[in-house]
Amino acid sequence: SPLAPRGETSGWAASIDQLAGYFAAHGRALRLEFFHELHPSLATALESAGIGLDKPASAMALAPGELRVPQPTALTLSPLTPGNAIGVRRFLAVQSEAFGVRIDSGPTGWRPILEAGLADNTMVAAIGEVGGHACCGAVLMIGGGAAELAGVGTLPAYRRHGYAADLCARLLTGHFDRSADPVWLSADDDIAAGLYGELGFETVGTQLNYGRRGAKVG
Repeated sequence: SPLAPRGETSGWAASIDQLAGYFAAHGRALRLEFFHELHPSLATALESAGIGLDKPASAMALAPGELRVPQPTALTLSPLTPGNAIGVRRFLAVQSEAFGVRIDSGPTGWRPILEAGLADNTMVAAIGEVGGHACCGAVLMIGGGAAELAGVGTLPAYRRHGYAADLCARLLTGHFDRSADPVWLSADDDIAAGLYGELGFETVGTQLNYGRRGAKVG
């Protein structure tokens, strides 16, 4: 990354210009996510450069042995496997409907990233089904001594039945069976933070998401 290392409080302007140029050269809107506690001066520098805050999120972490498994539901787990194009398409369809946005499945979008992660074991993803119908999905992104739980989404008709918590708990149980690496996530609101807190996650910091509008995305 061209950004300054942890603890550095000067030189942000040049680094931000360099990063913005890289995004622009690839026809992308600038987006940057970071932990405020690690780079406390970066937010002010970004805002001075005209880059706005989308919204803050709670950074939460879960250590091995701290997982609290909820009561099981009628959920059936359907793990994604390498080369399963149908499964990947179903997963993307669930995410698109759950988040109310079109998840880019083109050659520069999320699909090839997911497929590559499944192939090299840096991602573990699954669809949750009830009565044979896909209702939720989530992914673990693994690397650097930790895993990130992301893309947790439930279709509107299936919400508030504990399905997402059940799905996450099963993915996390499998992860901790394979690894001693902790898991982290970012919770966008108090409802999400409460759900993850019930699974044993604790808030450890603040993730800030900054972006510049106007460039082509995806």
